[in-house]
Amino acid sequence: MAFLPYLCRTIFVGSFLGSLGILLSGCLSSNDADQEQISNYSDSASIIFQEIENTILIPKCRVCHYGIYAPHGLSFSEDSSRTDLKNTFSKKVPALLLIAPGQPDSSYLIWKIEGRSEIEGAPMPNLALPLSQEDIDLIRKWVLFLGLF
Repeated sequence: MAFLPYLCRTIFVGSFLGSLGILLSGCLSSNDADQEQISNYSDSASIIFQEIENTILIPKCRVCHYGIYAPHGLSFSEDSSRTDLKNTFSKKVPALLLIAPGQPDSSYLIWKIEGRSEIEGAPMPNLALPLSQEDIDLIRKWVLFLGLF
């Protein structure tokens, strides 16, 4: 009789550990899928940024934001566009990031292009026509993608 509780515990612990092993192996194998999905998001963010650069930054923003005399040091030169935007604090409102990855509503650049009342100075672009809603939506989408990796 004393053997029966021991047998039940052994079977329970054995099946629990087996289930845990299956569960963990499923988590570990999905890790590869997660990495692939992150890579796909990263590729998508790069493609979106390339489109933003070609259709918005170069023709509409680089008129002013280029070279060593760019306003507030924010230059959209070939080398600096991506690194100058992500995780950089605004010079006008230092409490806010220019681009808060994954959070377009907390990104000062979005505030500037949308012309929100909380901004300092003029809405951007300053010397060109305002961006279309389609352009703004594309930039917001890129900021959302940045939060995924």
